[in-house]
Amino acid sequence: MARIAHDHRTYVETALHRRPEQLAGIVRRKIENALLPRLPFDIDEHYSRKVPETVELVTDPFVINSQHLRLSLDRATRDSYRERATDAANGTVTFLNETYDFDPIEWQTTPLDAEPLMWWLKLQGCLHFEWPILGYEDGRAAPETVRTGYEQWFRTWSDSAEIAARPGFLRREWLPHSVSLRIINWARYLAWAGETLDAALADDISRQIYRNALFLTDHVETDIGGNHLVENAAALVAAGVLTDTDRFLDRGLRIFERAAATQFFEDGGHFERSPMYHIIVTRRFLTARDLLTASSRSVPTAIDKTCREAVTWLTAMKPPDGRIPLLNDSVFEEALSLSACRRYAEAVGVDIPSTSNGTDCPATGYYWLGTDESRLLVAAGPSAVPHLPAHAHVHPGHISLWIDGDRILCDTGTYSYAGDERRQFARGIEGHNTVQIGDHQPVAIADSFLMGDVIEPDVAVESGPATALATAYESAHGPAYRHRRDVIHGDGWWLVWDTIDTNCSEPVRARYHLHPDCSLGTTAGSGITVDGEQVSSAPIRREDGEVCHAVPVRAGGVHDERTAYFPRFGEHYQRDCLVVTLGDGTTSGGCLFSTEAEEVTLQTTDGRVSSITVDSNQQQIPRLQLWISETKGIFRPILSCDYETTPAGLRLGRTRTRRSPFADTPARGRAGFNPSFAG
Repeated sequence: MARIAHDHRTYVETALHRRPEQLAGIVRRKIENALLPRLPFDIDEHYSRKVPETVELVTDPFVINSQHLRLSLDRATRDSYRERATDAANGTVTFLNETYDFDPIEWQTTPLDAEPLMWWLKLQGCLHFEWPILGYEDGRAAPETVRTGYEQWFRTWSDSAEIAARPGFLRREWLPHSVSLRIINWARYLAWAGETLDAALADDISRQIYRNALFLTDHVETDIGGNHLVENAAALVAAGVLTDTDRFLDRGLRIFERAAATQFFEDGGHFERSPMYHIIVTRRFLTARDLLTASSRSVPTAIDKTCREAVTWLTAMKPPDGRIPLLNDSVFEEALSLSACRRYAEAVGVDIPSTSNGTDCPATGYYWLGTDESRLLVAAGPSAVPHLPAHAHVHPGHISLWIDGDRILCDTGTYSYAGDERRQFARGIEGHNTVQIGDHQPVAIADSFLMGDVIEPDVAVESGPATALATAYESAHGPAYRHRRDVIHGDGWWLVWDTIDTNCSEPVRARYHLHPDCSLGTTAGSGITVDGEQVSSAPIRREDGEVCHAVPVRAGGVHDERTAYFPRFGEHYQRDCLVVTLGDGTTSGGCLFSTEAEEVTLQTTDGRVSSITVDSNQQQIPRLQLWISETKGIFRPILSCDYETTPAGLRLGRTRTRRSPFADTPARGRAGFNPSFAG
């Protein structure tokens, strides 16, 4: 009962952050879901009557665009799509690492109710129609058995998909997100198959695309927003170009332009702060740009600018191993790879500014410390935009570490969107490389996508011989506490230092989840000294040898746990996790990660690390200042007081820069937040 009450409160808190158009959309969807199937009115026939007798098609832009997309993939990926297309043509479909055999091929199969809802929605989005397009040059290059199988897929869908046939249709076959996906995939397939399709089937596909676009025009996902709106926009632009229909095209472009203005931060990052979803929405912007260009239409400035800046952000976020960080519901192989997305942008003619890999994205809240193949990424920004927390994870100050190009510390990823224990672990603070007080979350989460409030940290950065970043926030749920994390980087080492201020007496733990290819060695004596005393370190190893040492500093206890890792939907691995207990209640301590573990000396002053010496090279640690706003309760809250607001209400921060005490060059700017407590 307590869990139900907690979920209810979190649901209410989440709803209070929704925008008016979201709330109105939710109400409309619920009414239509329940009411329309019961009306003495044929909704399906209503849309069918609006489809022209003959739908004129313009397929060349899709031939060009599919070629650009196909050539952005490497050979191995294209070969894998050929294999998946062959399987699907024979009735075997795999999504989310779950395989289902259709024999015969048909859609309304009762056992599918046992599959996750997301699996069903991918099937209804006809994502498997993309596989032959990306695997073969055109329909003539594909085996006849592949074309025959896909024709059967379409015919059985066309025979069974009646609009509003049953209550809940807007969350099943006619979920607007799935409608959007199948419009794009059918349009591509129609152009790809070309003359291999008989005239009657080609006409049926074109009419269904038009009918689906009519439906989507009336059901744009204002109730959800975010990446769903971008999918809606891409589908309407695709339908408009394919059928030369201004109604679809104009609506899609309006949604794109609004998304460009409200869904991207000034550093080019998508506001859901998920590298995977950033690639997904960037791909849709690129597709729209390419279709407009190939059909001799002008590209709106907002779309062109967003394409350029979004791909620049991806370059800045590219880790040493070239694969996305698994932050905020990101997984591997669900979207284009980082490299493929950049190649796609180049193919469609986007002028991409030169940007170094591993460049800070302060407006999005991601910062890099390190160079070349050894870098640490800090997630120091807000947990979510308040009105859209669905894909946000609770990871204030989370760090990911690469050494010599290999992942050492990493995020948990996502197993699925079902609201179960795996989902709660992946989203919760215990699944990330940061600090937890007792068993509490600093912000309430529940179900699959609920989040009761938003954490808004303050951040400061200084550059010099040692680069330092400090981030601080106040809990919004559970026991009141304030957490400050300082991350300092020098040549061959990173120091993570946590300070907790609280009246709560529960234990404070910092977790460091290793990549499954890494393991913790036996703790042993080392040449590492803290305040004149030698301390132990835990070597982190890979199969090819030791990569670094983890050195707990002022720790009350250290132990190893086995935790979950979900690199792809439906995949589950175990890995080592170093757990450092800092103490109970108000406390401070940290962990040093060093590739130069032979001779390291740390000196602390007033509970903070003041200097570090590596192989006789001493460096002073900067004491970063974080500003404070008004007093509230036992704490002075960490709140932003320096915002700009777009017409749609998305808050964007202005950049603040300060001069480093170590150098004559300005420190790296921090966009967004301007307050907190002094170091």
